[in-house]
Amino acid sequence: MKNILKSILAVMLALLVNACLKEESTPQFTSGSSTFSFTPSATSVTVAAKDSLTAALTLTWTDPKFSVGLAKSKFTVMLGPADKGFANFQSKEFVGVLTGSLLGKELNRIALRFGGVIGQPISLDVKMIASLTNNNEPISTQVTKITFTPASDLSIVASSGSVVTSAANKDLVGLTLNWSIGFNGYEGSRSYQLQYAKGGTNFASPVVIDLTTLSRSFTQKQLNDIAALAYGIPAGTAGPVEFRVRATNGLGAVIFSNVVTVNVTPYETVYPSIWGMGAALNGWGPWQSKEVEVVGTAFQVFEMVAQITNGETFRFFAQADWGPNSYNYPFFTTVDSKFENANDGDKNFRFIGATGWYRVNVNLNTKVVTAVATAEPVLYMMGAGLNGWGPWNDKEVKMTYKKPGVFEANPTFKVESFRFFAQNDWGPTSYNYPFFTSVDSRFENANDGDKNFKYIGTPGNYRIRVDLNAKTVVNF
Repeated sequence: MKNILKSILAVMLALLVNACLKEESTPQFTSGSSTFSFTPSATSVTVAAKDSLTAALTLTWTDPKFSVGLAKSKFTVMLGPADKGFANFQSKEFVGVLTGSLLGKELNRIALRFGGVIGQPISLDVKMIASLTNNNEPISTQVTKITFTPASDLSIVASSGSVVTSAANKDLVGLTLNWSIGFNGYEGSRSYQLQYAKGGTNFASPVVIDLTTLSRSFTQKQLNDIAALAYGIPAGTAGPVEFRVRATNGLGAVIFSNVVTVNVTPYETVYPSIWGMGAALNGWGPWQSKEVEVVGTAFQVFEMVAQITNGETFRFFAQADWGPNSYNYPFFTTVDSKFENANDGDKNFRFIGATGWYRVNVNLNTKVVTAVATAEPVLYMMGAGLNGWGPWNDKEVKMTYKKPGVFEANPTFKVESFRFFAQNDWGPTSYNYPFFTSVDSRFENANDGDKNFKYIGTPGNYRIRVDLNAKTVVNF
């Protein structure tokens, strides 16, 4: 009996082992029996911003007739740079259908990804791959070239096309710019630059502001500075300033928005000065005594009329102090041949022209310095209120030139009359009391035949400042 049971168990075990080792046949799928091909709705496509979310290109393909049926068939459209064998490509999948579309934003993204430029056509290779939904049994269509011309989907609008600025409202918002999302549909990072330039310059040298938002506001003062200081638009006159946005995506593609023009009317602006200091001028200090004012004539443009000494050095300073900002020889790209790099510790300017008076123009925008010989600006005082009414070359008081139209002196006054003269002589030009609009209270109109000045203060030595531009006389 035991032997019979053992025999039965042995037979059963053998049958079990045979069942586990039995090969199962792999399911076989029959390849499509018809030629697989596709037809594009166009071979040349130009997309626009309005096409971003609409079908810009439609593809229709034949049924490969896989045995699993159309519902379990997958179709992949591949797009890559022309004649590169799809070494790099972008794709989009469709399942269970014989037609599909690419949206405007998708075409834009693909074209820009492969080096396309806004407004310029780029040729791409396109083909379809059919397969089962598990990617088995892939078959390919023919390759067709399609030309895409991408467009910018970036647009900017201004809150106003015309802004009149005023000093009274300088802190109020004068203009707000808003723009749309660039690369609509792109899922990576984006960055934006707001650019502005003087109207009509085609953004040859734009000012660039890096931003991550979709808007930017400017106060009236900021607009005034742009219009008047940066672009030289006269006060009270409307002038065009152009704005646009540059967007860059994470793939390095760049697009520009449309351009908006805003006519800005600036208010009267006084251009700030810079300062010259050094042995070539009045010496290396102290400040508030030896500096030479370099008068602002436009935004970042300055002029100095000064006596300059051969072989000596100097430097320009952004403030009437040693710091924080100064401009030495290497700061500039074009410098008049009358100057050279001193190659001292601060690489100052060294003057190598003949000692004399010069008109020096400094442009911090273009980094250019020029120097032209000129006559010394002069203003004299003459009269009984000083040393007497002549003779010339003996009794006159020569004033010290400070900047265009501005002179200072430190004479001893008497309670008598005097007048200012533009030359070391009685004529042709002189300035009496009525010429000025604001005069220190220590003076009055003498009401003599020439309406001279009359000093009416306590006799003594006083410093006087005459501004022929502002028509003011200050005694201090």
